[in-house]
Amino acid sequence: MKKNTAFTGEKHLDDKRTMILGAAKKVFSEKSYFEATLENISDVSGVKKSTIYYYFRSKFELLVNILETTIHEAEENFHTIDCSRDDKKAVLADIIEAHCRFMEEKKDVILIIQRAGFDFLHHLEVKKRIDQILEKMKKLRWEVGQRIGPLQTLSGKRVSGEQVLRLILPSLAGYYIEEIKENRLLSPDVRTLFQEIFTAFLR
Repeated sequence: MKKNTAFTGEKHLDDKRTMILGAAKKVFSEKSYFEATLENISDVSGVKKSTIYYYFRSKFELLVNILETTIHEAEENFHTIDCSRDDKKAVLADIIEAHCRFMEEKKDVILIIQRAGFDFLHHLEVKKRIDQILEKMKKLRWEVGQRIGPLQTLSGKRVSGEQVLRLILPSLAGYYIEEIKENRLLSPDVRTLFQEIFTAFLR
C-alpha cells in the first residue's frame, strides 16, 4: 500500500516544530533572552539552526510563539470551568485547582514570562509587543471574572469576579515561581490551603 507522502511530510514538519518549541522553552527558562542563542536551542532540540529559521524568522518570533500559544492554552483551560454555578466557593476552588495544574504543566513558560519582564525592561519597542501579548491574559481574566459575576463577602460587601481573580491569580503565580526556583511542586495540601484562604471571605 502506497504511503500518503503528503501526510507523513506534514507530520514530520509538525514533529520538528514541536521539538524546536520544547527546546526553546527549556533554554529560555534557564537563561535570559539575550544569553540564550539559537545554537543552544539547536543543541537541545537536535534540529539544525538553519532549519529553525525555516519555522521561525528569529529568536524573538520563537519567544512570541511560545507566549501566544500558552495564552491560548490558558484560555482553553479556564473555559472548561462552569462559572455560572450558584456555589461561588466551589467555582473559585475549581479555578484555583485548574490554575495550579496549568502552572505545573507550563512551569518553563511561567519562568519565561517572569524573565521576559526583566529582559526587555529597557527595550521599549520590544517590551511594548510583549505587553500587548500579555494583555490577552488580562482580557481572559476579565472574561472569566464576568462569567463568575458579583460575589458577596462575609461582611455583606459585593465584589466583582474579576477583582477577586486579580487577587488570586498573581498570588498563585508569585508563590509558584518561588517553588519552581526551589525545585518543588505545588502539593495537594498547598492547593487545598490556597482554596481555603481564597474562599474564606465568601458567604
